[in-house]
Amino acid sequence: MTVCLATDGLSSTNTLSLWDEMRFVLENGRDGAPVPTPRELLKMVTLDAAHALGLEDEIGSLAVGKKADYIVVDISRMDDKGDLYTSLINHTRDYHVHKVVVAGEVLKQVN
Repeated sequence: MTVCLATDGLSSTNTLSLWDEMRFVLENGRDGAPVPTPRELLKMVTLDAAHALGLEDEIGSLAVGKKADYIVVDISRMDDKGDLYTSLINHTRDYHVHKVVVAGEVLKQVN
């Protein structure tokens, strides 16, 4: 079974940000259940989400023949010099996303 993470409403967090959803999972483990690692969480919102939608041949990773869907995150001000996955989840806010590209089309660009 593929487990993915997504957002579809304001019931779990007060934003529609996947960054907030991932932080919520890391911070709110329940009843001693294992909490996914930051690397596993990022996979859950990319590759695993594409697989759950039946779109793994089109999206979810950067590869030849797939749609060019990606974001560019400014990490220059992140204090945490440890694990990149942990830093991304713990420190990225929506305003750190400087570029959004979907199917090769630039939807957001911050200069």
